[in-house]
Amino acid sequence: MVADTLRHRILSGQLADGSTLPKQEELIEEFGVSKPSMREAFRILETEGLITVQRGNVGGAIVHAPQASNTAYMLSLVLQSREVSLHDVGAAIKHIEPVCAALCAARDDRMTTVVPRLTELHEAAIACPADDELKMTQYARLFHEELVAGCGNETMIQLVGALETLWSAHQQEWAQRVSAQGEFPDEQVRANSLAKHQEILDLIIAGDADAVERAARHHLEGSIFYAVSGGGAMGINAAALR
Repeated sequence: MVADTLRHRILSGQLADGSTLPKQEELIEEFGVSKPSMREAFRILETEGLITVQRGNVGGAIVHAPQASNTAYMLSLVLQSREVSLHDVGAAIKHIEPVCAALCAARDDRMTTVVPRLTELHEAAIACPADDELKMTQYARLFHEELVAGCGNETMIQLVGALETLWSAHQQEWAQRVSAQGEFPDEQVRANSLAKHQEILDLIIAGDADAVERAARHHLEGSIFYAVSGGGAMGINAAALR
């Protein structure tokens, strides 16, 4: 009961992120429970990542509002425990992300909520020097993440966004590896990728949800191939997000 009540206060914002919970003695008096019961309530909330109990002379418990970034990390732990391959994750993104792109195109307010940010990221990718492969990869992934972030459906944003964050971390590792080995895809591959991003952006501007879904899926079939080539059977590594 105590954990449920304190959890509600944290999730509703009554207890702000970074604030300190009242002293245990005050909470024991408020709820009319024993000290062991209060310690158990704190243990539950700490396990959930909603508080950090500071022991010693300082004492107290610091509140942590749930963060979307933590969702990706927890997902990566689950996938790693099940020995899921990068190829499996890429296949999921190939099916789900195009739906988010279609939702972006279907938004009546897309010209103010979606298009400006996609345009900014696309232009930044175009402006990247040819030898700055890591920065180019970063902007390309941010473009894909924004297709999800701008879709307008909060459930999709959180769930698919976690998957995109996980994929981006592993793709950045891939980019660092192949760049160091001198095996980064050639200029034509980069040009094709940028052309596809432009096509996706143009179709979103036009509001053509069906066409942008097809274009996004076709683009992902190629881009995911490069990210998993030579390492598609490798499993998820949660440490990539740390």
